[in-house]
Parts: sequence; structure tokens; C-alpha cells
Amino acid sequence: MRTKVWRKVSLAVGGAVAAAAMIVALVHPFDAQTHRAVAHNPTGSSLAMRPVPPVPPNTPIYGAIAVADNGAAGKSWGHRTRANAEIAALQMCNHPTCKVLSVFTRCGAIAHDGSEYHGGIGRTRDVAERDAKARLGGGWILTSVCH
Repeated sequence: MRTKVWRKVSLAVGGAVAAAAMIVALVHPFDAQTHRAVAHNPTGSSLAMRPVPPVPPNTPIYGAIAVADNGAAGKSWGHRTRANAEIAALQMCNHPTCKVLSVFTRCGAIAHDGSEYHGGIGRTRDVAERDAKARLGGGWILTSVCH
């Protein structure tokens, strides 16, 4: 008799704990991002940005990397249009000679060989970096970004 009572009590307590855990997870998912997004430019200052609202599935999200002759670079990601990604990268680059060298939907990278810069794209950071180096014909990676 005692065993049946304890079994019922333990099932009731376990059910209550599971229900409470589900409520907590629904109210504040563990993977929710609550921090403020901050973009950095080469001078070290930062600019607060609004979070990007969710987009429908299969809608491409764009990013871009812009580079100036002096090596200054600006990166952007999470934009709904290619044009907005390019504008944001140029603003982050913040130099008169900045040019957009990579526009991507997954990852982008910029390679440099000491005199020229070239952009690359790929499904992963490693693929984008290898693509940039291959298009340049060698060199090293100046910067890369994924979203």
C-alpha cells in the first residue's frame, strides 16, 4: 500500500516539475539572445545596432565586406537586401577609398597579398577564406565574417 502511495506522489511531483520547466522554457528560451548587437570598425569604436527582426524561411539574408586602400575594413551582416548590406559595410569601413569586395548570404572573406585585395564567399568561414585566397592567387586573410 505504501509503495503505491509513494509512486503516485513521486509521479505527481515529477509532473509538476516537468510542467514548471516547460513553462520557464517557453517564457524565456535557453537559446534566446538578449544582448545588444554591436558592430566594430577598424578604429576600435563601436556602434550599437538594432536587432534584426525574423524573416520568412528561404528569404536570403545578405552580408558584405568593404575594404579601403589603407586596409580599413567594414563588415555587415543580417540585411534583407544586398544594397543595405553594401551600404552598411561602406559606412563601417568609413574611409573615402572603401569598396565592397564581398557580398554573401552565408560567409565572406577578404584576402590580401600586400598590394591587392580580393573577396571570396562560401557556406562556411573556411570555404570563404579559401575562395578569397584562390581568387587572389595567394596572400593571407585580412578579415572574414559569417551570419
